[in-house]
Amino acid sequence: MRFNKLLAVVPFAFIALVGCKPSCESLCDRAQDEDCKEFDHDDCLHGCITVDDLQEDTDKCDDDWDALMSCYDDQDDICKTQEIDTDTGKLKKCNSEAEDFAKCYADYCEDHDSRDYCK
Repeated sequence: MRFNKLLAVVPFAFIALVGCKPSCESLCDRAQDEDCKEFDHDDCLHGCITVDDLQEDTDKCDDDWDALMSCYDDQDDICKTQEIDTDTGKLKKCNSEAEDFAKCYADYCEDHDSRDYCK
């Protein structure tokens, strides 16, 4: 299921955005350059394409996505964006933004399950 794969790489699934917003591909490259553990560059780029497809269909989750991308881009160490708090099971960085985007994405796909990126 593509949706599950997207959520697995969402910490690195950054979309190319206009203006001074972070670029999906550049953040994937940044994570690869930093040699982040548990990171797959191809999965990251696939996540970029998946969210790009979502944004071509709707602007419903744009604000949540922009907030998540900005939060990840603001981190000094891109690799730490995937760190999980063992007590809570949540991301140590940008967790609320990641949860907001994942909820929006899931809600959209629940109503649009025929979309390729929702399967």
